[in-house]
Amino acid sequence: MLLGVLVSQGYQRTGLLAEFTDVSFLLRAPGDLTDDQLDEVSDFLYGRVESQERTELRQLKAVFQALTDVSHEEFWHCAEEVDRARSEQLKVTLREYFEKEPTLNVSSDSCEEEEEEQVPLKNEGQVRADIRSFVCLHHDRNFTGRAIARIFHGISSPCYPAQVWGRDRRYWRSHLDVDFNQLRRLAVEELVRIRM
Repeated sequence: MLLGVLVSQGYQRTGLLAEFTDVSFLLRAPGDLTDDQLDEVSDFLYGRVESQERTELRQLKAVFQALTDVSHEEFWHCAEEVDRARSEQLKVTLREYFEKEPTLNVSSDSCEEEEEEQVPLKNEGQVRADIRSFVCLHHDRNFTGRAIARIFHGISSPCYPAQVWGRDRRYWRSHLDVDFNQLRRLAVEELVRIRM
């Protein structure tokens, strides 16, 4: 609605008050792009988002590994006195982490490496059944694989806020044990199967 007001009336006072409580984006683009140009822009943006996700996931795994390397198996091993060697090791690792420039890897090689890391699902049939029942229950909505994966992981978004979708406990945060990208891939496959 806000976009319609901006487009139809330009930048002028309308008497409407819009209060923004969540993050959102308004992208203005000229409307004279060809279908091929739109596809190219869409592919570029999708690739950029995927590479950003891979970079951040790699960084998260690096932090996890650094903390795992310096942690003790039991808390009482370090309860009495500070382990200076592990403390220094953690400081060095964190310093290197923050001084290093994050690089976005847009090559497909990193995708293939991550695909190999994925563990086969033990409950794939149940996950697929949950996706189908969720889509059939909310047949009036046009879901994407990513949206379903976000709901099944309990990740709020402007279209699917936790305050609304979190009430349905059957699906919200129901598959935290499944890798997000595997869940997204399964959701896309099931959506294609349902729509055919």
